Amino acid sequence: MRATTALKIMIISGLVSFASAQVCDFPGGRYAGGVLSLYSYNDDDTSKVYISDETVKCVGDISGESIYVERNTAVTENSTIVLPVGFMLEKNDCVKLYDIANFTTDENDKWYAQANQVSEVSANRPALIKVDVENKKCQDIYTLEFKAKGRLTASQHAITSHQLFNQKTSTNDWSFEGVYNFTRWEDGNAELGKVYGYAAKNKGKVSAGKFVKVASGAFVPPLRAYLKYIGSDSRMLSKAAVPAAIELPESIEVRLIDGDGELTGIVRMNSATGEITKVNHWYDLKGRKLNGKPENKGMFVGTKTIQK
Repeated sequence: MRATTALKIMIISGLVSFASAQVCDFPGGRYAGGVLSLYSYNDDDTSKVYISDETVKCVGDISGESIYVERNTAVTENSTIVLPVGFMLEKNDCVKLYDIANFTTDENDKWYAQANQVSEVSANRPALIKVDVENKKCQDIYTLEFKAKGRLTASQHAITSHQLFNQKTSTNDWSFEGVYNFTRWEDGNAELGKVYGYAAKNKGKVSAGKFVKVASGAFVPPLRAYLKYIGSDSRMLSKAAVPAAIELPESIEVRLIDGDGELTGIVRMNSATGEITKVNHWYDLKGRKLNGKPENKGMFVGTKTIQK
C-alpha cells in the first residue's frame, strides 16, 4: 500500500489556504479526493482487492463518501457484489440491490431462494444486483456508484461467508460467498458439485437469473459472489442432523421481492460466469408457472412487466 499527500490550494476572501488530501493506493483499488475506487476485473487470474491494516488506517472513516466499483465489462442485467465496506444505494433508476434471505422448496419440490430488495448492505456481505437494461440510459454501465457507510475492513480472508437458512432442513447449510481474489474451479476441485454461479444470460439449457452448478473452468472475479452448499461444514449442523446423502439441485431459482413485499421477478445463477439470467415466463405470486399471459385480475410476473 502506498500513501501520499496531495496539496489543495483554496482562495477564501483573498487568503490562501493549504489543505492536504490523503491518497492511498492498494492492490485492486485507490482512495483519493474523497472517492474509494475498487476494481472488479474478469480478465486476469491474478487480480484481487487486498485491504491491509495499514490501508484501513490510511483511508479512515469514509461514511457518506463515494464508492466507484469499476468493471472491465458492462454490468449485466443480473449480477452479484461484495465490498470490504458497508455501502448504500441512493435513489437510482437503473440499479437495485437484493439480499438473499432464505431457501426452501415449492409444492413441486423445486428449490428456490428468496431475495429481498434493500437500500444498503453491510461490509463483506454478498448481495444481488439487478440492472434495468430495458432502459437505454442503463445500458453499458461499467462503473457502479454507491455511498460508503463506515470504515474499510481489512482483508483477513479472500472469501467472505454469509450462511443462509434452509427452511427445509431448518439449518444453515448453504453459504453465499463473496470473493476478493479471482477464483477459478478446475478439474479435481473438491468444491465442484457444491458451487453455484449466478447466470447472467440465457445460454443453452441455462436460464438467466438462476443459480446453476459450476463446471470445471468456471470463475468468479474479485468483488463478486457465488452460492455454495456447505452441509455438514455448517457450524449450526450437529452430526445427528447431517443426512447420509443429499441430492443437490442442478439449478436454483431466485425470487426477487421488492420494497413493497411484492414478487418482481424470478431469475437464475450461471455455471461459467457467476452471474444471473431472467426467466422468460409468466408466474403467479407463489412462483407457479402459467401457460400464458394472464387475463384475470391479480398480480403476475412476466419477462419485462408486472401485470395487476
